Amino acid sequence: MKSNLLLLLSLLLCSTSLMAQLDLTTGGSGTTTGVPQSYNESREIDVTVLSSFDLQLTSMMLNRFYVGGDGMAIVGARIYDSGTSALLYSRDTTVYNIFNGFIWMQASYVLHSGQSYRIGFYCSGTNSDNSAYMHQPTSFPYTESNNILRINHAYSISQDTFAVNVNIFVPFVTLFYDSLSTTNLMNEGHSDAPFNLFPNPAGDFLNISAGAVYSSINIEVIDALGKVLIKQKDADVQHFNINSSGLASGVYFVKITVDEKTAVLKLVKN
Repeated sequence: MKSNLLLLLSLLLCSTSLMAQLDLTTGGSGTTTGVPQSYNESREIDVTVLSSFDLQLTSMMLNRFYVGGDGMAIVGARIYDSGTSALLYSRDTTVYNIFNGFIWMQASYVLHSGQSYRIGFYCSGTNSDNSAYMHQPTSFPYTESNNILRINHAYSISQDTFAVNVNIFVPFVTLFYDSLSTTNLMNEGHSDAPFNLFPNPAGDFLNISAGAVYSSINIEVIDALGKVLIKQKDADVQHFNINSSGLASGVYFVKITVDEKTAVLKLVKN
């Protein structure tokens, strides 16, 4: 029974994935550099995840990049732990003849809610004359336009390693992610009690039914960008309802937390 439920929830989470993107140079005031800046080093952006759930990255993109005079550059996507400087994810590629263009790379890694990371690209080439236009924020920190990541500061270093030198320029980096990412499923002690949403699609009210009575249940209705729109806490109940009349038509996710374990269900609002 337990294995069947875990499989069911895993399939549910896969079926409710929704792709989105985060531009790390939006949200704060600033200017674009008048000329491309040197990019023959590691340039990294220190960020903190503000969303209430984890972010499953799928890819990273470096924009407005110029390959040097030899026409070839080696580029590596990098994700470090800000606290320990440990390398968490890396992927390399070779690119050719890019002139004010972009480099897209797969990056399968989970950014956990509340954690800080140093994210960026390492670039090198034979002539060491790669470059890129960059964003110069008016000040740090700032929050990107979706309010999911706080941009703490920018860093650089000449080697392919954790960057420690403070820099005023932020590369034009875009992160692509699956906006539904949950790694903590229901507590095994409650594995025979899944939740049901009805009606779904919902109208002005949403009903939630549980397979057991819980001493405490926390419910959040979250939009595709990770913003919590409804919060509700119930105790000693098995059936409860939520006023969804204030939600616009679209796709949402209902996050249900019991005993510090989480399940997420897809909700469509008419």
